[in-house]
Amino acid sequence: MKLKNTLTLLVIAAGLFGFIWFWEKDWASTTQAVDNIGRVVRFDRDEIKGITIKNTGTTIELSKSKAGAWTMKKPLTDRADLSAIIQLFTAAEALKSEALASEAKGATKEQLKEFGLANPETRLTFTGGKEPVELLFGKDAAVEG
Repeated sequence: MKLKNTLTLLVIAAGLFGFIWFWEKDWASTTQAVDNIGRVVRFDRDEIKGITIKNTGTTIELSKSKAGAWTMKKPLTDRADLSAIIQLFTAAEALKSEALASEAKGATKEQLKEFGLANPETRLTFTGGKEPVELLFGKDAAVEG
């Protein structure tokens, strides 16, 4: 082979490698894609700047400083327990759904009311990142007893 042909093939191979590298670098691996099936929420922990937990009569607000330290703003101002926040993130990321009940998926207000989601007692909101992530906690089952 001539040197010119070898260099041409080398440039083409490098270009193809670069294209594949930049095209697929953000794609999830097959195992990650399988793990993500059924996940309720997806977010980057580092992008979350605030957490709000609203329960009947109680609101807890946590915020993250620019230095990365978490503080509780409501009901009183104090340092937040980092291990509890990590547990909250881990539990939220591990949630998997069997079925979805939302108005966007065609559920009626009566169906949402059956599960306690029309006016939920507990709301968990993660703010920051692209858009807020909100989890609504209703009843354990639609049928009580």
